[in-house]
Amino acid sequence: MKIGIDEGHGMGGDRGANGYLNEEKVIREYVPLVIAGFIKLGHTVFNITPTQAGLTLSQSLAYRVNKANSLSLDLVISCHVNAFQTDKAQGCEVEYISEKGKVYADKISEQIAGLGFTNRGSKSRPNLYVLKYTKAVAVLIEPFFCDTKTDCNRYSTAMLANAIVKGITGKDIPVPEVVIKPILVAKPVIVAKPVVVIPVINDKTYRVITGSFSSEVNADARIKELQAKGFESFKILI
Repeated sequence: MKIGIDEGHGMGGDRGANGYLNEEKVIREYVPLVIAGFIKLGHTVFNITPTQAGLTLSQSLAYRVNKANSLSLDLVISCHVNAFQTDKAQGCEVEYISEKGKVYADKISEQIAGLGFTNRGSKSRPNLYVLKYTKAVAVLIEPFFCDTKTDCNRYSTAMLANAIVKGITGKDIPVPEVVIKPILVAKPVIVAKPVVVIPVINDKTYRVITGSFSSEVNADARIKELQAKGFESFKILI
């Protein structure tokens, strides 16, 4: 579908309501998520909200309608927040002018009511400028009352945006898939076994002769000299 999105009010003499929350601020919180949701589902979206400053109310409304009619859209959604008297009214409603618009209005209001808001249902409003003069099927969404505290406490930007998209398409806004990174398993550390040196066992014994003497006195002297140095010494007569 080719969908036109109108961020209600916010230009020059076209101002929104104030209560516990500000209508213009709330609209500009949830509308970007609505636009993103339609795009994720493969629809083409045009923002038909005026960009010029200082427009009168009439100029602001005319801009939205003229922009929508120049684009040959399938559907126009005008986004708002309701207001009446402080804590005197509550709930969601969606306004329409055509039978096709009512089908959308019923589904949208049902989805928004699923968030805990009172369902005020779809409302035929043939006198509203945007609905009256837009060539495409058009609806105007009033999701809750910004001057009713219980409604404001139920407001969730993401959940409201999803309810609007689902009311029109029958589908939830796709959420990004969580990419699970693989767990890297470290390679086992190979510990080399220590080299065990096995002593060589030999049953042979070698003796070292430090000299031979013809004089026993000299032989005894050498023995004492070696023993003094810690060497085992003895003499053999040959």
